Amino acid sequence: MRSTWMAAALTAAVVLTPVATASATTAGPGTATGSDAAVPHLVAVPRADIPLPVGAPPVGVPPVAAPPVAAPPVGVPPVATPPTATPPAAAAADPTATLGALGGLGDILTLVDGLLTAATPPTGAPDLGVLQQLLATLESAATALLGQLPAAPVAPPVPVPVPLPVDQQPRTAAPLPALSIEDQLTALKAKASALVDAATAAKPDPAAVQQAVTGLAPDVLGTATATVTRLTGL
Repeated sequence: MRSTWMAAALTAAVVLTPVATASATTAGPGTATGSDAAVPHLVAVPRADIPLPVGAPPVGVPPVAAPPVAAPPVGVPPVATPPTATPPAAAAADPTATLGALGGLGDILTLVDGLLTAATPPTGAPDLGVLQQLLATLESAATALLGQLPAAPVAPPVPVPVPLPVDQQPRTAAPLPALSIEDQLTALKAKASALVDAATAAKPDPAAVQQAVTGLAPDVLGTATATVTRLTGL
């Protein structure tokens, strides 16, 4: 370890000796040294390796002033920005018309309940005259309900969906859109007529009557939902 340190010291001495001799020779006898030497003035030189701030002009290039904003001509008033058009507010629903439509819906539900009771008497055969009278009244009540409801809103155009590849198609079918009140009333009247036909057949089939009764339930619920949807616009 000591021999290695001595070798390094001797090497440094050999290297530094010519440098010191050359410095002394260059300075000469008349050159001031130490405190007698004049200190040169320091000149700031920009370094290229120091990044400039974002947006700052290059060193030595004066910044470019922004062009002045042109003033409007004298005597010409400034153009005002037109106000943004706002869509008209939806008209408020008439409470009287709403109550009347709900009353018409209640009449239809009462008639359907009467049809179910008359078509399935606890004893004996159903009365055909009563059932036909209830069907005619149901037809009139459906027409009256449509007259009390507002017109159907104009639906926006629905874009045609792009068919997906077979491996990307959903496994479950998309839900069907809800029927309008017109379609619901048409379906309800058809199911009510099928119930009357099954109950008044020459040889009544209890299973067919029960199937007709069960088929009326979704249409009754759909009619109530479609009525509220038309009244609220939702």
